[in-house]
Amino acid sequence: VHARRAEGKEDSLKTYRALKNSLDTAEEKGREGGRVEEKKAIARKMKSKGFDAAEISETTGLTKDEIKGYSPQYVYGYWQWC
Repeated sequence: VHARRAEGKEDSLKTYRALKNSLDTAEEKGREGGRVEEKKAIARKMKSKGFDAAEISETTGLTKDEIKGYSPQYVYGYWQWC
């Protein structure tokens, strides 16, 4: 009886650890995705103010190719860099 109970606790602990690791990984990926989106928003704003790709790349860490892909688009009645 005690052996089965110990096995059940061990299985529960393994399951908990697996779920915890999955959640921690997902949270970190979410934070990283947010940081990338923030860098892109900064790059778009800098480009709209006339900064060149080299300056934007140095400031944000994005590649020049990523930055060159941004172009003005008319969205909801306003021109935005996307």
